[in-house]
Amino acid sequence: LIGVSLGTIVIQDLAMKFPKRIKSMVLSGAVGRWLWWGETLGKVVLSFPIRNMLPYMVPFVSFAHILMPKRNHKKSRDFFIREALKLGKNSYLRWLYIVKDAHQIYSKLKQQVNKIPKLYISGDEDHMFLQGIVKHARKEEAAELTILEKCGHVCNIEQSSQFNLISRDFVTKYSAV
Repeated sequence: LIGVSLGTIVIQDLAMKFPKRIKSMVLSGAVGRWLWWGETLGKVVLSFPIRNMLPYMVPFVSFAHILMPKRNHKKSRDFFIREALKLGKNSYLRWLYIVKDAHQIYSKLKQQVNKIPKLYISGDEDHMFLQGIVKHARKEEAAELTILEKCGHVCNIEQSSQFNLISRDFVTKYSAV
């Protein structure tokens, strides 16, 4: 399985429920524990008055610029915003609640021995999630971590060629097993 951003939470959950069905996982821009200020910002956005006072895309666009602030993140940021417009308000709010509680999946993972080979691929400019993923990957027995230079949260877009090569090599290594 290959997951990107929020998709990493989804495949981690699948791995806990169906570990025998998965040979390997690539987790790109993995979402784990937020930095304290990002988590606080998310809670503020989820508060009732703000959620109903602003059009839903205002906090989302702001979040996209906070998560991917640099010039080299523009392609990823624009993609992120364009796809969010397709979600609609209700789906966006569901997405926000899942992201807010992402750390709970990682807490459950710590309690479960999971020997599925995992490759975490993150950008060195993913200032919101990299720190937590580095700590988490070091604790996992079957995990590898690759950090792409000059790359932000959505490294599969920003450095697609390098991401594809690294992912393909990892998946190929475990597909014959």
